[in-house]
Amino acid sequence: MTELWLRVVEASQELVWVSIAFFLVSLVIKGRATSEWIKRSWGEARLNLFYYFLDLVLVVPVGALMIAGINFLILDGGLAFYTPESYDAWPPILVLLFCVATSDFIGYWRHRLLHTWALWPVHAIHHSDTEMTWTTLARFHPINRLMTTGLNAAFLSLLGVPPGFIALNGIFRHYYGYFIHADIPWSYGPLRFVLVSPIMHRWHHVREVEGSGSNFATVFALYDLAFRSFYMPPRVVPSLGITEPRFPDTWLGQTLYPFRVWAGRMRREAAEAQAAE
Repeated sequence: MTELWLRVVEASQELVWVSIAFFLVSLVIKGRATSEWIKRSWGEARLNLFYYFLDLVLVVPVGALMIAGINFLILDGGLAFYTPESYDAWPPILVLLFCVATSDFIGYWRHRLLHTWALWPVHAIHHSDTEMTWTTLARFHPINRLMTTGLNAAFLSLLGVPPGFIALNGIFRHYYGYFIHADIPWSYGPLRFVLVSPIMHRWHHVREVEGSGSNFATVFALYDLAFRSFYMPPRVVPSLGITEPRFPDTWLGQTLYPFRVWAGRMRREAAEAQAAE
């Protein structure tokens, strides 16, 4: 119980500092319009913060057990292609860059998989914010969160990346994820083809069909360029969100949403099969 309480306290401290940082950035960019923007986005941001703390209590412990189990099976089971000692001769910055680039490559394909017909109901929760803010990073279904954790841990363990660098990679991607979800009108100019910017990621979250199927990377836009999913036209990003009708706006409703969709699909398929007999 004490460990859980310490995690909650640390998470609360992180939220305070991150909130202050993005509030100051918003003041610089939006000026007096900041207060109106906060009022407009507060309802969704409040739900995202609820996600954040419930994840901390319910999902993070499961993810930690999953990582420990994967590491045990792969590293102790001798399944890894390399060992952590294989990286001893590498400069530390190069090991970190390799870890981030590899993790982003894994994340790119995992993200594309989540946009397929079968898994979209799980990932739709993350896209349901209509006023995307840095808090949108917290709005993930537990299945989505655990899928990300498991795939990252499995592939990085197979490559024998030292645990310390895996932890640093997680911290970097976590905070960079906050940044690219923030309402910041930066596209990085010529660097937009190298790194994912907040504007590039906003195009990934557009409500209209034109933005779908694009911009799946989190850090390196090079992956989207290489696999022809880069999309960032030079105009204002249109409305954000999803087109699903009657999408739930509560944590419980959104958590149950994929199961309701899958159950509905199974019923329809069973009815069609019965009608075809």
